[in-house]
This record gives sequence, structure tokens and C-alpha cells, in this order.
Amino acid sequence: MILSPTAEATINIARTAAVSTDTFEFTVSGVAPGQYEVTLQNLPPAAYLERVTLSGRRLPQPILTIADSSIDSIQLNVSPEGATVAGVVETDDARPGVVILMPSTRPWVYRIPFRKRYEEDRTFQFEGVPPGSYLLYAIPDCDAYDLYDPAIRECLKKFAVSATLERGANETVELQRVPEPR
Repeated sequence: MILSPTAEATINIARTAAVSTDTFEFTVSGVAPGQYEVTLQNLPPAAYLERVTLSGRRLPQPILTIADSSIDSIQLNVSPEGATVAGVVETDDARPGVVILMPSTRPWVYRIPFRKRYEEDRTFQFEGVPPGSYLLYAIPDCDAYDLYDPAIRECLKKFAVSATLERGANETVELQRVPEPR
């Protein structure tokens, strides 16, 4: 597990945590006050971080705000039943591009949750997608963070494909690549 401050540093909890492989419990010590984003690495393909609880309070996002160094508990719940979204990008342009999968409603302000490059065969697959409603875009190989701009999302609306995913679902979609800006 990595606990990343929303500023610039990164703290790898594996260096400061005692992990029990039997119960998957961990203890974190020596974390400075601040705001952190929780991310888990090396999860099985269909798994996703379902819930984060800080001192008994469920958090709406995997963002922890630590006011002092006395944390009662951090609980992470991982679901093994994430959805899978796969598909193909329809385009006459042979250049590679990027497929973006983002929640169609807030909250999504902390980062774009899913981004995959597609290559010559124009196929893509996302695994471990939490249940919810999403928009998918196939865009030229450019800065995907432009999608944070509401004006850009409005222009791209006609190219978006909606997908509502349940736990463990397998969805197939066909995307039309957004034309290069002129």
C-alpha cells in the first residue's frame, strides 16, 4: 500500500507498517499530519479499493486528512468483484491513442481513475472497475487531464459512450476516436 500526500511527497507504508499475512491487518506509525491519498498496488486483476474507513468514519474518497499523529484506525476494504470493460476503438487513424474511463458524475476530482493506451489493434480492457456509471472516451495521444475542463468535456460529449457497471460485470463497448484538434 502506498499513502501519497496530495502535495508532492510519497510515503511507502510498507516501510513503516507491520503487515500480517494471515489477517491482512497493518499498523501505520510515524505519519506526519497532512492530507494523503490511499492507493493499493498489485491487487488481483478484478479487485478494487471499495471502501476506506478512518477511525470508524467511512470516507467518500480514498483521501485521508490526518490532523495529528494519533490515528485510531484505518480500514481498507478490497472487493474482488470489480467490473471489466473491454472494447475496440473505431478510427481510420493508425496512430496510437488513449481510452479514458471516468465516472459520469462526481466524485472524480482527485484523479482520472482509468487510462489505457491502445495500439495498432485498437483494443483495450479495464479490469477492477468499481460499480457505477462511467463515460468512456477514445482520444488522441494527448494530455488526458484536459478532460477536467468542463468546456472540453462538453465538446467531447458526442463522442462519449456511457456504461453503467455492476459488481463483477463484463461489458463490451465500441468507441469512436475523437478527431485531432485542428
